Amino acid sequence: MGNKQSDQLLKESLFDKYNRNLCLLAKEIPSLNLDTEKYYCPLCFVPYHKDAIYGPNSLLTLEHIIPQNSGGKLCTLTCKNVIMI
Repeated sequence: MGNKQSDQLLKESLFDKYNRNLCLLAKEIPSLNLDTEKYYCPLCFVPYHKDAIYGPNSLLTLEHIIPQNSGGKLCTLTCKNVIMI
């Protein structure tokens, strides 16, 4: 991806964007009981606090939706647990 600083800014931006979307969904469907302070991995649905995007051993990583070597440019956050499967 980019350099560490730009990757971190992208992680923060994605976390905030997806969290805002989650808040809208939770408002529309309260029966889902979503924790709107967290981000849910789109692959395993495990919730994470924002601090999971920080540090060299962050739990959430920046991943291309379509592999970069196939021309993918869009990214999302996924948890390291899913990547290891």
